[in-house]
Amino acid sequence: MHKPNHLFPCHRFLLAGFLLLLSGCATAPTSVFLRGLAYEPARSPVQIDASAAIACTATLSPDQLAFFKQQGLNDTTIANMLSARGQTVQHDLTVSGIFTRIVPADSTTADYRVTGHWEDNHVTLTAIQPATGRQVSSNRMEIPAAGPGGFAEVMPALMVALKADLVADLQGQPRPSQRQSVQAEAARQELEQLGQTPLLELLAGSDKSATFARARNRAIITAKNLQLPGMLRESKTTELSALVVKIEQTILDLNHESELAKDHAQQATATGAEPGRIDELRGLAISYRERIELLKPILAALKEEIANRNR
Repeated sequence: MHKPNHLFPCHRFLLAGFLLLLSGCATAPTSVFLRGLAYEPARSPVQIDASAAIACTATLSPDQLAFFKQQGLNDTTIANMLSARGQTVQHDLTVSGIFTRIVPADSTTADYRVTGHWEDNHVTLTAIQPATGRQVSSNRMEIPAAGPGGFAEVMPALMVALKADLVADLQGQPRPSQRQSVQAEAARQELEQLGQTPLLELLAGSDKSATFARARNRAIITAKNLQLPGMLRESKTTELSALVVKIEQTILDLNHESELAKDHAQQATATGAEPGRIDELRGLAISYRERIELLKPILAALKEEIANRNR
């Protein structure tokens, strides 16, 4: 296989060093790549008075991936390299002071959800307003060629430019309205209340977001352990039978929705959709499959209890 045309000089310098490193061991840990990428992020001259949930990832195109494998880098080493790249971009965004508040990546109340994605020789920053679901910024830049210092030589200036574009886009955006803030708070309370919801009310075949889907799954686990034993003892047989029907219908719906979400994620990937949208669809597909597995033992326990009563 020939070397991809877009393998920059900085890739070649780094690759030579890693091949030397790997001559004595099978895998390079993430820490090695982090040291090679380490630099001091520049502080943003402007600060947005808002909270941000930040998540950054990195991938390789098929050509780049095939080339690195041909040079002897194993899957774990490549995964560690990509992890280091994502962490590097995330560290820069987190410590550079663009936002007054940084909240966990899975926060449902952040003013902005910011994603960074490093693929091959490009970095993309995207910002979405969770309260409206609207993308308010998306900028992509090519990483310039570098010398022996590799990416650490060129990443600081690249990130400065990307952050400046991000700040410029966000300064022109209206802050979420009071109504939107109330909706966000209501959504937060709804998530908290799921843990106290009766099992029957948790049987949903779809969810409005991956965050709610995961929260519902956790609530089902709670209901299985705290509510189900009492239901098996105290509920009428007709009530248990109705619950069996509801669970079986829910499993059918979940199978359907999981396949749809998986198909939509594949389509989004093929059309070059933003990584955040792809992750959301994949998260829904995974959560639906997990919920099916959570419901199966509950269904079995209900059927066993009904069978015992009918003997």
